[in-house]
Amino acid sequence: MGGGLDGVLLILHGAMVIASYPDGEGEVLRRVRGHLRECLGEAGKLVPIAADLDLHANTSDAMAANASVLTAYRKNPHTDAREAGSRAAQFLNRLMDSGEATQIVRVAPPVICAPRGTGTDTEPMITLQAAARRLEAEHPELLEVCPGRLRLRRHRLRRRQFPGHDDGGGKRCPRPAGSAGR
Repeated sequence: MGGGLDGVLLILHGAMVIASYPDGEGEVLRRVRGHLRECLGEAGKLVPIAADLDLHANTSDAMAANASVLTAYRKNPHTDAREAGSRAAQFLNRLMDSGEATQIVRVAPPVICAPRGTGTDTEPMITLQAAARRLEAEHPELLEVCPGRLRLRRHRLRRRQFPGHDDGGGKRCPRPAGSAGR
Protein backbone atom coordinates (compact mmCIF):
# COMPACT_ATOMS: atom_id res chain seq x y z
CA MET A 1 0.00 0.00 0.00
CA GLY A 2 2.91 2.30 0.62
CA GLY A 3 3.22 5.04 3.19
CA GLY A 4 1.29 3.36 5.96
CA LEU A 5 -0.33 0.20 7.13
CA ASP A 6 0.07 -2.77 4.78
CA GLY A 7 -1.67 -5.49 6.79
CA VAL A 8 -2.88 -6.68 10.19
CA LEU A 9 -2.00 -9.97 11.91
CA LEU A 10 -4.08 -11.09 14.88
CA ILE A 11 -3.53 -14.14 17.06
CA LEU A 12 -7.00 -14.97 18.33
CA HIS A 13 -8.65 -18.09 19.74
CA GLY A 14 -12.13 -18.44 18.33
CA ALA A 15 -14.10 -18.84 21.54
CA MET A 16 -13.75 -15.41 23.14
CA VAL A 17 -16.49 -14.59 25.64
CA ILE A 18 -17.62 -10.98 26.01
CA ALA A 19 -20.74 -10.28 28.05
CA SER A 20 -22.15 -7.74 25.59
CA TYR A 21 -21.13 -9.51 22.35
CA PRO A 22 -21.99 -13.13 21.55
CA ASP A 23 -19.19 -13.28 18.93
CA GLY A 24 -16.03 -11.87 20.49
CA GLU A 25 -13.60 -12.51 17.63
CA GLY A 26 -16.18 -11.42 15.06
CA GLU A 27 -16.56 -8.14 16.94
CA VAL A 28 -12.78 -7.64 17.17
CA LEU A 29 -12.40 -8.23 13.43
CA ARG A 30 -15.39 -5.99 12.66
CA ARG A 31 -13.88 -3.17 14.71
CA VAL A 32 -10.42 -3.55 13.16
CA ARG A 33 -11.92 -3.52 9.65
CA GLY A 34 -14.11 -0.53 10.60
CA HIS A 35 -11.12 1.38 11.94
CA LEU A 36 -9.19 0.70 8.72
CA ARG A 37 -12.12 2.03 6.68
CA GLU A 38 -12.43 5.07 8.94
CA CYS A 39 -8.74 5.85 8.59
CA LEU A 40 -8.14 4.90 4.97
CA GLY A 41 -11.55 5.29 3.38
CA GLU A 42 -12.38 2.72 0.73
CA ALA A 43 -8.73 1.58 0.71
CA GLY A 44 -9.36 0.26 4.24
CA LYS A 45 -11.44 -2.54 2.69
CA LEU A 46 -8.34 -3.70 0.82
CA VAL A 47 -5.90 -3.93 3.74
CA PRO A 48 -5.48 -7.66 4.40
CA ILE A 49 -6.28 -8.96 7.88
CA ALA A 50 -5.00 -12.40 8.87
CA ALA A 51 -6.06 -14.15 12.05
CA ASP A 52 -4.95 -17.39 13.64
CA LEU A 53 -7.50 -19.53 15.51
CA ASP A 54 -7.83 -22.61 17.64
CA LEU A 55 -8.54 -25.84 15.75
CA HIS A 56 -12.13 -25.95 17.02
CA ALA A 57 -12.87 -22.23 16.94
CA ASN A 58 -16.44 -20.99 16.87
CA THR A 59 -16.22 -19.35 13.47
CA SER A 60 -18.86 -16.84 12.44
CA ASP A 61 -20.09 -14.97 9.41
CA ALA A 62 -18.66 -11.76 10.91
CA MET A 63 -15.22 -13.34 11.18
CA ALA A 64 -15.39 -14.52 7.56
CA ALA A 65 -16.66 -11.13 6.34
CA ASN A 66 -13.99 -9.05 8.05
CA ALA A 67 -10.84 -11.19 7.76
CA SER A 68 -8.81 -11.89 4.64
CA VAL A 69 -7.28 -15.11 5.96
CA LEU A 70 -8.15 -17.39 8.88
CA THR A 71 -5.70 -20.12 9.77
CA ALA A 72 -6.08 -22.70 12.51
CA TYR A 73 -4.06 -25.12 14.53
CA ARG A 74 -3.95 -28.51 12.84
CA LYS A 75 -3.24 -30.54 15.96
CA ASN A 76 -5.17 -31.25 19.13
CA PRO A 77 -3.58 -31.13 21.64
CA HIS A 78 -2.29 -27.81 20.26
CA THR A 79 1.38 -28.50 19.71
CA ASP A 80 1.50 -26.51 16.45
CA ALA A 81 0.43 -23.03 17.57
CA ARG A 82 3.68 -21.51 16.32
CA GLU A 83 3.28 -23.15 12.91
CA ALA A 84 -0.32 -21.94 12.59
CA GLY A 85 0.67 -18.37 13.45
CA SER A 86 3.54 -18.61 11.02
CA ARG A 87 1.16 -19.73 8.23
CA ALA A 88 -1.09 -16.75 8.98
CA ALA A 89 1.92 -14.40 8.77
CA GLN A 90 3.11 -16.01 5.53
CA PHE A 91 -0.35 -15.71 3.94
CA LEU A 92 -0.56 -12.09 5.09
CA ASN A 93 2.85 -11.37 3.57
CA ARG A 94 1.76 -12.99 0.31
CA LEU A 95 -1.37 -10.86 0.14
CA MET A 96 0.56 -7.68 0.94
CA ASP A 97 3.18 -8.46 -1.72
CA SER A 98 0.84 -9.63 -4.47
CA GLY A 99 -2.21 -7.45 -3.98
CA GLU A 100 -4.37 -10.57 -4.21
CA ALA A 101 -7.73 -10.45 -2.50
CA THR A 102 -9.44 -13.39 -0.82
CA GLN A 103 -12.92 -14.59 -0.10
CA ILE A 104 -13.52 -16.75 2.94
CA VAL A 105 -16.20 -19.36 2.48
CA ARG A 106 -17.59 -20.59 5.78
CA VAL A 107 -19.39 -23.91 5.73
CA ALA A 108 -21.09 -24.96 8.95
CA PRO A 109 -22.89 -28.30 8.66
CA PRO A 110 -25.27 -29.11 11.55
CA VAL A 111 -22.78 -31.45 13.24
CA ILE A 112 -21.06 -31.17 16.60
CA CYS A 113 -18.22 -33.46 17.64
CA ALA A 114 -17.81 -34.35 21.28
CA PRO A 115 -14.47 -33.15 22.70
CA ARG A 116 -13.12 -36.71 22.47
CA GLY A 117 -13.82 -36.56 18.70
CA THR A 118 -11.58 -33.54 18.12
CA GLY A 119 -8.24 -35.20 18.87
CA THR A 120 -6.24 -35.12 15.64
CA ASP A 121 -4.59 -38.47 16.24
CA THR A 122 -7.97 -40.27 16.24
CA GLU A 123 -11.00 -40.45 13.97
CA PRO A 124 -12.86 -38.54 12.67
CA MET A 125 -10.18 -35.82 12.67
CA ILE A 126 -7.53 -37.98 10.98
CA THR A 127 -9.78 -38.35 7.95
CA LEU A 128 -10.97 -34.73 8.04
CA GLN A 129 -7.42 -33.34 8.26
CA ALA A 130 -6.28 -35.62 5.42
CA ALA A 131 -9.22 -34.44 3.30
CA ALA A 132 -8.36 -30.81 4.06
CA ARG A 133 -4.71 -31.25 3.02
CA ARG A 134 -5.84 -33.10 -0.14
CA LEU A 135 -8.20 -30.22 -1.06
CA GLU A 136 -5.36 -27.73 -0.59
CA ALA A 137 -3.03 -29.82 -2.78
CA GLU A 138 -5.62 -30.33 -5.53
CA HIS A 139 -6.91 -26.74 -5.52
CA PRO A 140 -4.09 -24.17 -5.32
CA GLU A 141 -6.68 -21.37 -5.10
CA LEU A 142 -7.51 -22.64 -1.58
CA LEU A 143 -5.03 -21.15 0.85
CA GLU A 144 -6.20 -23.08 3.90
CA VAL A 145 -8.97 -25.54 4.65
CA CYS A 146 -9.70 -25.79 8.35
CA PRO A 147 -11.94 -28.72 9.33
CA GLY A 148 -12.07 -28.00 13.08
CA ARG A 149 -15.62 -28.30 14.40
CA LEU A 150 -16.44 -29.39 10.86
CA ARG A 151 -16.48 -25.80 9.63
CA LEU A 152 -14.35 -25.44 6.53
CA ARG A 153 -12.79 -22.07 5.96
CA ARG A 154 -11.76 -21.78 2.34
CA HIS A 155 -9.84 -18.89 0.95
CA ARG A 156 -10.29 -18.27 -2.77
CA LEU A 157 -7.85 -15.86 -4.36
CA ARG A 158 -8.90 -13.15 -6.79
CA ARG A 159 -6.32 -10.79 -8.26
CA ARG A 160 -6.85 -7.23 -7.12
CA GLN A 161 -4.11 -4.67 -6.89
CA PHE A 162 -4.07 -2.30 -3.96
CA PRO A 163 -4.42 1.29 -5.05
CA GLY A 164 -1.69 3.70 -4.01
CA HIS A 165 -2.49 5.11 -0.61
CA ASP A 166 -2.60 8.87 -0.46
CA ASP A 167 -3.05 9.79 3.15
CA GLY A 168 -3.80 13.43 2.43
CA GLY A 169 -0.33 14.87 2.96
CA GLY A 170 0.86 13.20 6.11
CA LYS A 171 -2.50 12.76 7.83
CA ARG A 172 -2.17 10.17 10.55
CA CYS A 173 -4.91 7.75 11.34
CA PRO A 174 -6.44 8.78 14.68
CA ARG A 175 -6.22 6.42 17.64
CA PRO A 176 -9.51 4.89 18.76
CA ALA A 177 -11.19 6.80 21.58
CA GLY A 178 -9.90 5.66 24.96
CA SER A 179 -6.72 4.04 23.63
CA ALA A 180 -3.42 4.83 25.25
CA GLY A 181 -0.75 6.53 23.16
CA ARG A 182 3.02 6.39 23.46
